[in-house]
Amino acid sequence: MTQKRITSKDIEIAFLINNLEGVKDLFEGNKTPGKKVINAAVESLTSNGLEVSNLAAYNMSLYPSNGKGRGKQQPTIGEERTYSVQKVKNSAPFIRLPLSTLNVKRGALVSVQFEDGQIVVS
Repeated sequence: MTQKRITSKDIEIAFLINNLEGVKDLFEGNKTPGKKVINAAVESLTSNGLEVSNLAAYNMSLYPSNGKGRGKQQPTIGEERTYSVQKVKNSAPFIRLPLSTLNVKRGALVSVQFEDGQIVVS
């Protein structure tokens, strides 16, 4: 089963039908939309005179602000992370891996060992 892309209009409709429970039901089994999509639904519903504080609070629980700016922070030594596998057209699957903990600069050479079931970058 493929996941459905959820738009702000989908969130608005789900909220109008069954309030916050409708939105939660919409997200179930689908990819949770980004913060901007939910904010757009909140703004639209608010501009139409609806009380949406519970939806705004739910958005904040999904995307808490850490006060550190955009995106994920650089990994720290000893931290473990999970990365989504990407694929572009006919290419092999890959991940984008930050190398800040290796203290390398652009253009530097990095050693990559392909072992049984793991890849070691140093």
